[in-house]
Amino acid sequence: MHVQTHIMSGWCVGNWLSLTARQRLCCMIATSIADLDGLSLIFGQEAYWTWHHKLCHNLAFAVLVSAVLTIWSASRFFGFVLYLAFAHLHLLLDYFGSGPDWPLYYLWPFSSDFIVNRKRLGILFVAEHHRSDGSLRPDARYCGAMRKNAARMHHAESRPGDRPLAAPTFPTCIAVRF
Repeated sequence: MHVQTHIMSGWCVGNWLSLTARQRLCCMIATSIADLDGLSLIFGQEAYWTWHHKLCHNLAFAVLVSAVLTIWSASRFFGFVLYLAFAHLHLLLDYFGSGPDWPLYYLWPFSSDFIVNRKRLGILFVAEHHRSDGSLRPDARYCGAMRKNAARMHHAESRPGDRPLAAPTFPTCIAVRF
């Protein structure tokens, strides 16, 4: 999943709760910072496939991030539980929204066991298209462009030595009212 999707998911879910602006910011950080391990791409494609979804996509990193973010929270216990839940939102979205057969090492570095989703579900948060009747509907042009892009990128997502990917699943557009 894209970092901007994680940021938007943290903001959207954070707005459903009665939180301060600072807490919402921390929620956005908690839902997106796990992709810090994506910087492994700097060291090449093979390093990216090896370390992304491993270094920061695990329980230990979620607990660490939650503990650090509680520094800026008035209620330490509530903040820790909240940010831990948002860090797990990132993992949940990656489990369902990343490429099929891409493992998540949830208990790493304590265990090399991993979980794998064999199917793909694309989720995309988009702003609503403002309609005169007031109904909530994702922007059709944006969603259409993303679906075309998903079809184009389908073959580009395979890793060296992987079996061919199944037919692409196109992103599900979820409207968000701002």
